[in-house]
Amino acid sequence: MTQVKPQNRTIDAGRLGRRDWTRFWIAGEYDGMECLHAGFTEHHYGLHAHDTYIFGCVLRGTEHYRYRGSETALTAGQACIIDPGTLHDGRPGRDGYVYRMMYPSEGLLRAVAQDMTEKNLATPHFDRPVIDDPELTARIVRLHTLLENGPPDRLARDSAMMDVFSLAIGRYGDVPPPPWRDGRETGIVRRIRERIDDTIEDNPGLDELAREAGMSRYRLLRCFRRETGMTLQAYRTMRRIARVKEMLRRGCRLAETAASSGFHDQAHMTRVFRAATGMTPGTYIRALGS
Repeated sequence: MTQVKPQNRTIDAGRLGRRDWTRFWIAGEYDGMECLHAGFTEHHYGLHAHDTYIFGCVLRGTEHYRYRGSETALTAGQACIIDPGTLHDGRPGRDGYVYRMMYPSEGLLRAVAQDMTEKNLATPHFDRPVIDDPELTARIVRLHTLLENGPPDRLARDSAMMDVFSLAIGRYGDVPPPPWRDGRETGIVRRIRERIDDTIEDNPGLDELAREAGMSRYRLLRCFRRETGMTLQAYRTMRRIARVKEMLRRGCRLAETAASSGFHDQAHMTRVFRAATGMTPGTYIRALGS
């Protein structure tokens, strides 16, 4: 009988090797999506199935597994997508493997597919367990890393979630392409830009902005990028950096500046500021006085 179980219950702690390690958590905002970051040199998964999808990628090494009765392997840089209820196992190659995996529900994937098509659709299905697609792999890593380590930035996480699953559904799922054509949405995009500019310290999710725009999350992301040449997340980051510089020029303290610019804390502000400008806020302050 097929064993259908959540991911954290498929790992037999008694069979973990000395160099095996795991980190498991749940992204509750995405219908309780389970996430796993792990490295295995000895641990073997027994034959089992999940009632969720499996999305992930191998970062290093090779994982061998049976999929629908056939032997296959997932190597570094490759992504995998497995449908709910599909029987599979897992075991390390000669040098083991490190991977990042997510287990999104059928409801989450169905919602993304409906966002893309703006129609009521059945749950999408996939038939390629191993995918050579560097863009998809990079997006999986970005989302997974945000969920593991990033501050609770709702727009960054929501945008990354839509990026991963809409790309996968559009390229590898059995969902028809969107029935609508991209048009000029200048007025709507201007309104969303003004909303971000006026409330830069807020932490809205993509759902909230899409409701204000009167369109689906997927369509808002596409329209915003087409109109502005940048992603919604990149635009907000640009405006936050501008606010930081303005406040620092006025002599505001770093902690106050971080809070008023929408950052989780001062460390978060410093990381983003450095990535955007090549310097820390402290370096910027010293440059102002030179």
